[in-house]
Amino acid sequence: YWPEMPPPPQCLRDWARNLADAVVGKQGGAVAALLSTPPSTSDLGGWQPRNAQELLDLLGGHALSEVAYYEAMAVWAPTPARAIRFLLCAVDSFLEFHTAPRRTSPVGWDTAILVTMVHRVRECALLPGAIDASGDGDDAAPGDGDVDVVGVLVRTWRKAFLTIRDLDPNDQPTVSRSRGALALLNGLLAILFVHRNTHQARIIIQSVAQMEQEPGAGVLQKCGHMGSEVVRFLFYRGRLALYDRDAATAFAAFRDAVSRLPPFDQCTANVRRNRQRLVFFWSIAGIACGAMPPEELYAPDPLLAAIVGALTSAIGSGSDTAFDTALEYYAPLLKLRGVYALLLAAARPLCLLVRLMRVHAAIGALPGGDPSRVPLELLLRAEQEVTDAPSAASPATVASGGGKRSKGSKKKNGGSGNDVASAGEGNGDAATSIETLHKRGRNNHASSAPFVACDAEAAVLEGASYVPRHRAERQELRAAVRRVLEPVDELGLRVAQLIGSGRVMGYVATDARTLVLSKKNPFPRPAVSSLGYTLPG
Repeated sequence: YWPEMPPPPQCLRDWARNLADAVVGKQGGAVAALLSTPPSTSDLGGWQPRNAQELLDLLGGHALSEVAYYEAMAVWAPTPARAIRFLLCAVDSFLEFHTAPRRTSPVGWDTAILVTMVHRVRECALLPGAIDASGDGDDAAPGDGDVDVVGVLVRTWRKAFLTIRDLDPNDQPTVSRSRGALALLNGLLAILFVHRNTHQARIIIQSVAQMEQEPGAGVLQKCGHMGSEVVRFLFYRGRLALYDRDAATAFAAFRDAVSRLPPFDQCTANVRRNRQRLVFFWSIAGIACGAMPPEELYAPDPLLAAIVGALTSAIGSGSDTAFDTALEYYAPLLKLRGVYALLLAAARPLCLLVRLMRVHAAIGALPGGDPSRVPLELLLRAEQEVTDAPSAASPATVASGGGKRSKGSKKKNGGSGNDVASAGEGNGDAATSIETLHKRGRNNHASSAPFVACDAEAAVLEGASYVPRHRAERQELRAAVRRVLEPVDELGLRVAQLIGSGRVMGYVATDARTLVLSKKNPFPRPAVSSLGYTLPG
């Protein structure tokens, strides 16, 4: 004796009938809306299909019945991990229908369905526990065994991306199915960024960059009319460039993304938040490149105005101490927004460049002065004058005036926050040889203990080819360089770095301790520039 199951609720029947009518009428927007909003479990009143065929028969047997089945099961899934697997099966089933040859069907009507489904997968992947390294038991449905969701996602969606990219080559981009390729790519990049899989994201973005160089194969050219998808892809390209410390590429990507958005006063609330986020990364990448953002760019964001204002004022004053203080003070906030202070540390040589330009101008203003020869002693004295000058608006006064310090500045053992002074403490072995330093450089990941001060000084004096990797070792090596070298020699090394970067034309005469500048063009690249910031409107 088998108890009779109750019939499907009326709300489920209406949803299935409306979905079938929308599919027959080739109404992509209506189909996407119905697929994304199946009846919830509360509306069903506890009804569940006895098997998959019962629900498929109810859906009418049209071409998207299997997709609708997986979408409904994702809504009824008890856990996010099970829901994300049903959604991935729905996308795979839809791609089989989407990439099939077309004869009489209208071209491109189902691209809206693909975009909606990809966005649903991305939103579900953001839920905690939606994607694990493997699934077992109930969470592994609808497949069996352990499932590497990210690996399956990368393999299947990349293959689908290459297939969709070549669909409908003779149709207009606004109606071609190839316009959905960028949405599929952005959904994959979003999931990879959430799980910090930058290796796969880098491979995908580099492959797209190679496609752009081929005539007729560029994805951004075909999808240029889909502004939101293009902006999202440029955002991921810029973020990946920031991870790779390529500030110039990130600056160009964020500049292109912001130029595609309307002005700030003409944006909706969501677009305004996205624009502020893009402007934040754009300004940070610009400072790392040496291009200072204009004030009207970051004025609408008070936090960005405080960070950029402190850094630009420190660079404008030429004070290395003020720049380091501002960078250390705002480092926790920068990390919360996805930017590490090490990227902005590349702009520290600009402070020395500003001082050098001012000393060069001051010598040229003197009667009989030769601005092409700048003594390093004079440049060092200018650095001391700038360092001793008080700056009331700098974050140093806020930090030292009783304000809260960042958590990262306190030691776990209750000691002081001076990493340089305490880097070599706690290690009693002070007789480590240069060979030990070389061995520690080869096996740096095996031991994280910082070496003592005498080891670093020996490495500097003996010219050891040891490259430290840990933060404490780098700081101790810098401190050892300061102890071994005189301040003038250290300043000469920093000036040589400016010459090597192409910002200064000249050479350092070590015997006379003088910087000899080019009389024709001593500073080919400006220290502070707003070039490249093109504001829309």
